[in-house]
Amino acid sequence: MHISIVEEEYLESIWKLERKYGLAKTTDLAKMLNVTLGTVSKMVKILEKKKFIIHEYHKGVKLTSKGVEVAIDVVRRHRLSERLLTDLLQVDWCKAHDEACRLEHGLSKYVTDLIEKALKNPNTCPHGNPIPKPNGELDEIPCIQLSNLSLGDTGVIVNITDESFNILKYAKDIGLTPGSILKVIDKIPFDNLLIIDINGITRTLGPTITSSINVRKMIT
Repeated sequence: MHISIVEEEYLESIWKLERKYGLAKTTDLAKMLNVTLGTVSKMVKILEKKKFIIHEYHKGVKLTSKGVEVAIDVVRRHRLSERLLTDLLQVDWCKAHDEACRLEHGLSKYVTDLIEKALKNPNTCPHGNPIPKPNGELDEIPCIQLSNLSLGDTGVIVNITDESFNILKYAKDIGLTPGSILKVIDKIPFDNLLIIDINGITRTLGPTITSSINVRKMIT
């Protein structure tokens, strides 16, 4: 069955939202894809008719096994494209995601596999997110959201799940990149603010950034 570029984008976005929230709300899809709710509703009907998703009214949508297969393939092409762009073409780390979005849809499985081989089988994209294997498997690294660290906890950054340019640029500018170590020195619950020490500098982070970064808690 033919799948359009737009349909691939939707399935990839649904997959990401499912991993984060358990299902994909239409409002979250509209925000992620920068489209109207009406546009999302029309595409949801198309994807449901093609049996890529199941729509639970007043809740959200979930991928079927058929939808997962397509989404994983798109994610694989995307994350290998990011590695190609940063590792070989020296594309800016903050711009790699947006550029890969343009590149991913034109790659065949044959070329995707060649890219993986040329890059010596990388495990993650430049932002730390796991690259699916050819069989669809993911090598997950146990981690939690940065926002879930407690006062006094030390963590090492595993990945950045929101790869929009502004998030990536801010993260890079203050040193919040995969492998970086930080410590929580205060939490302000009524504003959901996290105050951390990163590279000897104190930073105050809001919920947008702390929910977009996953860390592995270090035992000290």
